[in-house]
Amino acid sequence: MLSLKRHSVADIARLLHVHRRRVKVFLPPSCPPKFNAVERVWPCTRVESARNGRFDTADELCRSLFSVFAGIQRHPE
Repeated sequence: MLSLKRHSVADIARLLHVHRRRVKVFLPPSCPPKFNAVERVWPCTRVESARNGRFDTADELCRSLFSVFAGIQRHPE
């Protein structure tokens, strides 16, 4: 079971490698949080995709995140 609170670097590296065509990792720009889009997206993502904080597989985690991101793209407000 993959947990959001207990993950290892190896778990995340493996997940990113498997989904490398769909997920890109980047460093956010250095700017005040109120101007950083990641700061506005993360709370919604955390609440919507990780309600129970545990997923049986990495694929379940990815499906949950991609679903939230698609909703944000459809309704960015």
